[in-house]
Amino acid sequence: MKIGITGGTGLVGKRLVTLFLQKGYEVFIFTRNPKIQSKEHKLHYSYWDPIEKIMDTDVLGSLNAVIHIAGANVAEKRWTKKRKQEIEESRTLSTAFLVDQINQYASNCNCFVSASAIGIYGPDISSGLPFTENAKAHTDFLGTTCVRWEDSSAQLKPSIRRVVLRMGIVLAKEGGALAQFIQPIQFFVKPYLGGGKQVISWITLEDIAQLFLYS
Repeated sequence: MKIGITGGTGLVGKRLVTLFLQKGYEVFIFTRNPKIQSKEHKLHYSYWDPIEKIMDTDVLGSLNAVIHIAGANVAEKRWTKKRKQEIEESRTLSTAFLVDQINQYASNCNCFVSASAIGIYGPDISSGLPFTENAKAHTDFLGTTCVRWEDSSAQLKPSIRRVVLRMGIVLAKEGGALAQFIQPIQFFVKPYLGGGKQVISWITLEDIAQLFLYS
């Protein structure tokens, strides 16, 4: 089986690639770094640029499944107007472009899995009830961004199975939110997250990777 993945050099992507290779799959990482090379026999890098609409359609045509998890890091920088635009467009524009290319060239593809986020539900937990897939999307920045993100893959042709995974906050010793939380503790500073009453819906790196694999 041949798998294509965007965001394959990130925290979740790296773990996914490892799992796929362990299963004997051939993996193609779509990357915006044209110089990166692989030392693994079944791991390949393919240059793409969704803004400039560049993609190797021959590679895409050989794939059996595509996983899309690329997107600007939400917690990396302050949310200036420019950064918010980058966060949204890195998801919506790349998804729309990728789906368009899949529809045209991925004749062997039978599954498309796209990341989304639980930010679609917003921070309000006043009802005390758990959210479901049918819960109304929040109208804040993250909520509207997630809606547009998910809508960007809606044009995928019906013959290809479409999966959208709303990811929680990924905790892993390798990086991400947990590493940022632990860092001040190493200097004997106890961090506080928000007011202390908010809900943090987290998931381990291994669990989210297995979810993508199962999808």
